[in-house]
Order: sequence, then C-alpha cells, then structure tokens
Amino acid sequence: MMKEIFPILTDCTYVDTASSCILSTDLHVWRKRHERDFYENGSQFRVEQGSFIESVRETVRGFFNAEHAFLVPNFSLAFNAFLETFTADEHFLLLDDEYPSISHPIMARNFRISVVKVDENVEAHIYQAIKKYRPSIFAFSLVQYINGLTLSLDFVRQLKSDFPDLLLIADGTQYCGAGRMDFEGSGLDVLAGSGYKWLLAGYGNGYILFKDQVYNRITARFQNIKMSEEFEARGKNAIDAHFEPGHLDTLNFGSLQQSLLFLASFGMDKIEQQLKNLSIQAKCAFNELSILDDITAKRSTVSSIFNIKGDNKLFELLKNEKVICIPRGQGIRISFHFFNTKDDLDKILQIIKQNVHT
Repeated sequence: MMKEIFPILTDCTYVDTASSCILSTDLHVWRKRHERDFYENGSQFRVEQGSFIESVRETVRGFFNAEHAFLVPNFSLAFNAFLETFTADEHFLLLDDEYPSISHPIMARNFRISVVKVDENVEAHIYQAIKKYRPSIFAFSLVQYINGLTLSLDFVRQLKSDFPDLLLIADGTQYCGAGRMDFEGSGLDVLAGSGYKWLLAGYGNGYILFKDQVYNRITARFQNIKMSEEFEARGKNAIDAHFEPGHLDTLNFGSLQQSLLFLASFGMDKIEQQLKNLSIQAKCAFNELSILDDITAKRSTVSSIFNIKGDNKLFELLKNEKVICIPRGQGIRISFHFFNTKDDLDKILQIIKQNVHT
C-alpha cells in the first residue's frame, strides 16, 4: 500500500524524513493539475486565490486546533518576523547546540541569552535554569534535529503551569506530522514550523500559530500603523501584513493543505502509535549494538530520529544498499516516518552488522 502512495519506496529504503519529505502520488497529481491551470489560464487562475488561501488557513487551524494561524514560506522567516515584535530587553533561554535557525537570529539581535546544558536530564536542567535566570522567553525545538531528543508536551504543560509568565516558543518542524498536536492544549504560546519534513508537503510552505495573549500583544504593538487602502480593501490588518507580506503561493500552500488533509484522513493517532512502536523497536536494537549516543541511550522518551555511531564506510554501505539517510553530527542520522516498517529497520540492522564484520 505505502509503495503505491509513495512510489519512491519501490526503489529505496527512505529513512531521511528529518532532512526532507517524499511526495505522495496524490500530491504529485494535484500539483501537476494546479500548474496546468496556471499554464492554461495565466492571471485568471488566481482570481479566487483569496478564498483559496483562507481555506488553507482553515485547514491549518483545524489540523493543529489553533485559533490564530499565519501561512509562511518556512520556519526561519516566521521566527525572524516574530522576533521583530520584541524589544531589546527580552531574556531568552536556549538549549545548548540548538537548531541554528532558532539560536542565530536571537544572537544576531543581541538579546540577553542563557543556555541550558543538554544531556539525559535536560528537563531538570531547563527547570533549574528557569528558576535561576528568570528568562522571559524559552525558545526551543520540540525535537532536536541531530539526535532526536524530544521535550514532551507533558513537560511543556508543566512549565506553563509552574511559570505562567514565561513565553514558550517551539519549532515543530521535526515534530508536527509525526504525532498529534493540539496547540490550544499544548502549553505552548507560539508554534511554528516548515512543511517539507514530517508534514510531507514539499518546500516553500509553513505555519506560525499564536495563542490569544500573544496575538493580542502583537496586534496592540501594530495598532498605530496606518494600512494602505489596497490592504484594507483586501481585509488585511497590520499583523497580517507583518507575517504574510506579499503574495502567497497557491501551489506551495495548496500542497500544505493537501498533505494535512491526507495525514488527517490516515489518522494522526494511528501515525503516532505506528511511529512509537517502530521507534521503541529501533532504540532497543540500536542499544543492543551499542551504537546510540549516551543521551539517547539513557532517556526513556524516544522520537523517530536516531543518530547512530558510524563512519563514512558504514554510510557508503547504507547508500550502496539504497538506504537513504545522512551523516549528521558525529554519526549517521536515521529517521523513520509512518511509511517505514520493521522490514526497513531489519535491513538497516543487517547492514550495520555486516559493517562490523568486514
């Protein structure tokens, strides 16, 4: 079934979703039809683009259970735009070796920063750092891109309960699509992400979601900005103009909509459970071979991203056997999505064992 939905799987074992998604047959067909419409009709194919884009926003809001959603080309642009709404006296808490798209724009703006040590007890370190440094904002990836370290939403909700004034901003790029996300019940204040990984939506699309308090704060900051007559005629206010400036591409955001509808039809609870089962099996097998980093090996929570110990020789063996993965950090990153199976894991394990004995 999965090879019919994702034909690339007939030619390879794809365990690189943490780098890039693969496209489904249905999405490929939809994109070709959409481009043909543009080819045949020129500007007329965008006559209804306003209502179309609003339907995409509605799909995003429904998928994430969010009241305020903006469409963005990717996480990085959304996060940079969001940082522009703060004054210079904010104090950010960051995880050590965080995703550069989070850490770099914060450092570039010279905000005050405190950094948390990342090991198997990272949650305790975060809690202690908040009590010690009293930051105003904690910005973090829900899943770390190199080794898959995950901060659970239960922990996020605990932080929000114990530190209600702390603004919690998360990058969901490596999380959303691999598990169910109820934004309103998550404890997060802001969630942003790109669609080209676990959401299977291709490139050039993403989202940023706000809770009421954050949305109202930004709206108040922009309240004295006079909007152009053209923007007002299109029903845009200042916050719309800030996060959705210029045109919104119907191909890319339509792809996001199609993928969210596909994932929802498959069932996010089902996807989450499948990935949980496969990830537990993978962790046990990788641990038996002693090829996981100490942090992942010692933690009870597990994501579907693993960084296994291995050199270029092992990577070349995997590549030669058409296992699509990528070197990251000190090892090789393997990332499973719901289209992966126990057979994929067994193939990888066989290649790893072959590497040990050659």
